Amino acid sequence: MNVGLLSARAEDAVRLTEMQARAFMPSVHKRGGYETSPAAETPDRMLERITGAKSHCFIITLDGIYAGMIRIKEIGEDEFKISPIFVLPEFQNQGIGQEAMRLAMERFPGARRWTLFCVREDEKNIYFYEKLGFSKTSAIRKLAENITLIGYERRIPYMIRFECDYLEGAHPKIMEALMKTNFEQHCGYSEDEISDEARNLIKKAIGNENADVHFLVGGTQANLTVIASALRAHQGALCADTGHIAVHETGAVEATGHKAITLPSENGKINAGQIAEYVDAHFADASFEHMVQPGMVYISHPTEFGTLYTLKELTEISETCREKGLYLFVDGARLGYGLMTPGTDVTLPDLARLTDVFYIGGTKVGALFGEAVVIMHPALKRDFRYLIKQKGGMLAKGRLLGVQFKALFTDNLYFEISAHAIKLSEKIRNTLIEKNIPFLVPSPTNQLFPILENKALAKLKEKYTFSTWAKVDDTHTAIRICTSWATKEENVEKLIEDLKAI
Repeated sequence: MNVGLLSARAEDAVRLTEMQARAFMPSVHKRGGYETSPAAETPDRMLERITGAKSHCFIITLDGIYAGMIRIKEIGEDEFKISPIFVLPEFQNQGIGQEAMRLAMERFPGARRWTLFCVREDEKNIYFYEKLGFSKTSAIRKLAENITLIGYERRIPYMIRFECDYLEGAHPKIMEALMKTNFEQHCGYSEDEISDEARNLIKKAIGNENADVHFLVGGTQANLTVIASALRAHQGALCADTGHIAVHETGAVEATGHKAITLPSENGKINAGQIAEYVDAHFADASFEHMVQPGMVYISHPTEFGTLYTLKELTEISETCREKGLYLFVDGARLGYGLMTPGTDVTLPDLARLTDVFYIGGTKVGALFGEAVVIMHPALKRDFRYLIKQKGGMLAKGRLLGVQFKALFTDNLYFEISAHAIKLSEKIRNTLIEKNIPFLVPSPTNQLFPILENKALAKLKEKYTFSTWAKVDDTHTAIRICTSWATKEENVEKLIEDLKAI
């Protein structure tokens, strides 16, 4: 059974009027009141509902067949009214109305109050709405001797969101910089003066003036562009089996012709020994020329599990890559959070010294969008802008990226806002530890992976949103709790209070 919604058009008015009459006539035959029933409405009235301001009419379909209608009326900024909803008699008692209500309400995520009227004498419909979480209000309207309308409402609590670190827009200083330069005229494709200033600030931060810095819009775009530019046609990239390019980019790298060669990971990390062993085994195989040759190592810092490489681990991987003739590429989508985690010994200059290419994530760390790709290896610098263009990554208004990274690397903003996320994550982590709540992975950064009892999780989900990470057993689930540069301390305090109540 596939229930769907189609936006009604003016030409649907006559047909929907006929459907509405068929749906409501059984009630008229039972209780009377035809004159005040939706069954008596005209096509003109239906047309008003379809075309009226702040009125949204949807045709309910079942496997593509017209089965009913639901209309949503905007009452206020966050208040919406359902009037009417109907399902044709031959489609009733199949759960279609319930699914249609869910689909319709999902289209208005900003709604905090839903209202409707129901015939008091219709016990079946009353049960239907109460099952969907609606409750009676004091509103009442007498239509006929046997027909009284009573009001129902469903209030949607404001959800505090912790499921990821890219929920908000951009840091105010970035928005201020974008607005300040909005009407300035600059050349395109990141060849403007502002982008040059941003590049120089990044070179200063990494302690290397010889780096090439390029701005791309997003992480997947950066990953596929870097890997496609670095590898030859017969080569692939070694990565963790949990690596972003292997499990969360819809085969973007493979679509460029390069295999993501996965290695077993421990908490999202791989090590130098694994890399060396794989490369040695590849060339020791008599059929090595019939297999994808490893040409690069891709790691994330922090990893997809929020874990970090130590300087010793990163140094060993770098030395192994150089010994084996592999490029080392570090995905830094959440790099700011990794750099500001207490106890870490990896710095930006270390990344510049030990890698061939890495990127500094902006999208998850204060920017509207954008990643700064930092190329250290001379061979990868050549013609990289050709590859950016070929892969669809060369933004015509490239200065928008330059403006954002200039703001992020002015007065240590990038590091300060990253530290904010880590401080709040630490408060949540300490509370979980105090409650003896176990973790799926011991992440020290802004991503936490506690294992909660399903009953406790259901209670928390009444107020908060998290990412479901893994089913641990029949009664426990691992979730991801993320803080970010924009997380409000008062929201963290509310979560901590509710965690303590578990």
